[in-house]
Amino acid sequence: MGQPPLPPAMPISLLCLMAAVLCVPAESAADPQVLQSSGQLCVRHADPLCFVDARMTVEAWVHPARTGRWMRIVSKYGGGAHDMGNRAWEFSIRDDRRLHFRAVPFRADASAPWLGIASKTTIPTDTWTHVACSLDGPGGRARVYVNGTLDAEQAIPVSTALQSNPRQDLFVGVYAGADVHRFEGMIDEVRLCSKPIVFADCPSEPYTGAEAGTVALYHFDEQMSGGRFADAAALSAHPAGLIDGDMPATVPSRAGFGNALRLTAGAAAPVPFAATAFDVLPHPSLEELAQLFTRWQEQWPRRVRTNVQGTVSDGLPMHSLTITNFDRPDDNKEIVLLVAMHSGGEISGTTALLASAEWLLGESPEATRIRQRQRCVFVPVPNPWGYARRSSRTMAKLDPAWSWSPEGATRREENPEGVLIQALIDDLKPDVVVDSHGTWWKGQNMGEFVGSSGYSLILNTFQGSIVRDMAAAAAAVGFPQHLGSESHEKILTADVLPGREEALYVYPSGTAVSTAVYAYLRCHAIPLTMESGGWAGSAVARLRRLLEIGCETWPTERYAGYPNRRISSKRAWMQWLAAYGTTAQARRNSRAELWSRHGQFVTFRSYPDADGGFLFGVVTDPALARRVFAGRPYRAESVDVGLVLHNLAGIERDIDVSTIRKHLTTFGSTANLSADPRALLPPQASPPLQHGLAIRGMLPYNAPDIIAVCVNGHPIGTSDTDGHEIWKGSPGGTYLQVSIPASKHNGIAVVTCLYRANEEREWGFTIPR
Repeated sequence: MGQPPLPPAMPISLLCLMAAVLCVPAESAADPQVLQSSGQLCVRHADPLCFVDARMTVEAWVHPARTGRWMRIVSKYGGGAHDMGNRAWEFSIRDDRRLHFRAVPFRADASAPWLGIASKTTIPTDTWTHVACSLDGPGGRARVYVNGTLDAEQAIPVSTALQSNPRQDLFVGVYAGADVHRFEGMIDEVRLCSKPIVFADCPSEPYTGAEAGTVALYHFDEQMSGGRFADAAALSAHPAGLIDGDMPATVPSRAGFGNALRLTAGAAAPVPFAATAFDVLPHPSLEELAQLFTRWQEQWPRRVRTNVQGTVSDGLPMHSLTITNFDRPDDNKEIVLLVAMHSGGEISGTTALLASAEWLLGESPEATRIRQRQRCVFVPVPNPWGYARRSSRTMAKLDPAWSWSPEGATRREENPEGVLIQALIDDLKPDVVVDSHGTWWKGQNMGEFVGSSGYSLILNTFQGSIVRDMAAAAAAVGFPQHLGSESHEKILTADVLPGREEALYVYPSGTAVSTAVYAYLRCHAIPLTMESGGWAGSAVARLRRLLEIGCETWPTERYAGYPNRRISSKRAWMQWLAAYGTTAQARRNSRAELWSRHGQFVTFRSYPDADGGFLFGVVTDPALARRVFAGRPYRAESVDVGLVLHNLAGIERDIDVSTIRKHLTTFGSTANLSADPRALLPPQASPPLQHGLAIRGMLPYNAPDIIAVCVNGHPIGTSDTDGHEIWKGSPGGTYLQVSIPASKHNGIAVVTCLYRANEEREWGFTIPR
């Protein structure tokens, strides 16, 4: 069986937009015919339509008007690589005229590949054919019938159940996930059944709807107002509606079967219109790109180096460009990775990176400064096979931007593009990853944006201030930007609020992993996706501002560079773990190590955050955490202070418990410490940290005096490598950071800080007397 071509990523809400009709009075139209519907139907999701027990039959009479392309008969299958949880099952005619059924087995992370079966017999055009497919439960078999005769049969290794997709409606005559793979011809007597039917012949008359197991049945004999068709099943629970309004959609069916649904595959309305033929956005060929990279390297050998990351689909090379000042050492340079994962189908994603690389190679003071302080690695064409064919898909029909999981590139044997990009991310541990997307036609505008996504909620970056700076830079030169929820003026969510669907911007997925999200999960890189129209000026302005930020000192930071050095705790809002080190490389190594292991850590703090001091601790050794928190109730968020002090006194880690007790007594504490509600891990081998760690606190005053800072009850002095340092935040507040080298960290760090505010403030509100 062949794999169905995956459709371009498109929210299903676009179906409604694409179905909008311009009403022209008959007397003004050149050909005053009645507008007719495409015939495509939508049935709202209901749990029985998912057949999660893998026992089902789908059948219909079909009368194709053409072949040679994929055409969906019934589809409850959406999503794709960016939204694996939105897939369930569908029944189609392939481009080779054979029937095809596929379904997705249940897997907790929704990553299971679909399983399918195809007919041996081809389906003729201009002839009524009865088609059906049945599944007979977990561990059973799938069967395809043509005109009541068993045509194909094979085992379908579904061990438990099929996947349910409650956010995906069922469609007739079109792919459920987008307006593609449309059926052209007639369909009649669509029946869905909750049991496997064994056919001995094709139906000689319409079903009544009372047959055992019938979940839904559509005769299409009567089109009701609003473009609706009744569900003739006994419970009549699943009415269908035309997706493009109340226009004629039926024609006479075969003798004795009333009317049938007529599908036009989205044929144009009978109003003369000459469509504009847009030119493809100007872009270099693969050969011209290779020549350009060679010329740049010959012209600026100390500024740019080209590299072949490896070979991808069809043996083509994947090129990268590293732009930096090669006369300066790399140990104090930030690293930015810029890719265009949809290169080919979204050409301006590639041209945006090329124009920005050209600017960065120039003589301006800003470009010179960036090259001195950063390594910028560009991969403008990760998918050269698709780029040569103006396709966002790879030769294996994968979407390289979304064929990812938290562990890295998926379907690795078929996905060399993703494997090479993952290797680059793993090696560089970049501070920022930009995935550049866009358009394909010259003269095509778009709502440009950066830092958010139209598909996955988690691709909205955590550094909104960077997004605003980049958007402002583009707007300043005439390219206004879309700012996600602020421009939608809606709250973003991945979950539907019943009855208030239109009040929220609902994403197709809340957790789909992309290239940039993988980099975030891998090493706490700042993930940025960027959409660009065909204008080079907008992309250059935004990326220039991003790279300038990497040379500046962020308001919350001590050193220049990108703000991705803090790792927050679930129970602390004014203290953080932070990357250790005085150079960019040292901080990058520490950040990646802390981020990859912080799920094993347990953090805790004094409660409340009392004025004049704080306590924040972290246990990085899981075995030690079991001793420090022995006696804590399971997943408790509060831990008795006396219990923790008692446990600390019993461990051999040179902890002055009396100093910690005095600190808590002096500045006040409730009877409990606030701690991560994480279940304590079983004892396990946990190597010591190799790159040190830092603990940072935010003091809510502009000029406090630091009285004392201790680690594990022992006073420490001022130092940026083995002690504490403070700096003023911008525009206000003060930050204190304690740096602990790896050689002095023994699996636990309890930081206490005492300070004098030097500022009188009014607490609360008192009515004047």
